[in-house]
Amino acid sequence: MTISDKGAKFICGFEGFQSKAYQDSGGIWTIGFGSTHYKNGATVAPNDKPLARQEGIALLQDHIGKEVAPGLYRLLGDMKQYEFDALCSFIYNVGMGNFLKSGLLQGIRNKSHAEDIKAEFYKWNKAGDKVVEGLVRRRAAEAALYLTGNY
Repeated sequence: MTISDKGAKFICGFEGFQSKAYQDSGGIWTIGFGSTHYKNGATVAPNDKPLARQEGIALLQDHIGKEVAPGLYRLLGDMKQYEFDALCSFIYNVGMGNFLKSGLLQGIRNKSHAEDIKAEFYKWNKAGDKVVEGLVRRRAAEAALYLTGNY
């Protein structure tokens, strides 16, 4: 299973685009929609040539195709496209390691009620110990997408 075009645009709407390489809050060189590596595996560096928006989307899709989708499919198997896209957005933001130890994964595996699934998405709204409004909005949108299919 691969991320849909609508799913990639959904993620891009939250990530924001930078055509030039920049250091993220952790000091990691990043470009496009939060990419740290190119398709060939090379690490983003400070003097890399700027990207066009479409190149940034392609990097995001490549990362999800290589790093997120295979693990997600192994964990949960077949799912609806919109469920897959919502979880790709979540994992792209919090990382596969955090997803693996999350109550969200357990809730999905246990076929928990929709309200319980929604609550698990909402738990991931902090950076450090502070609630971040952008993460509150992102988690609400991911939960809605996962539960209803509304992009």
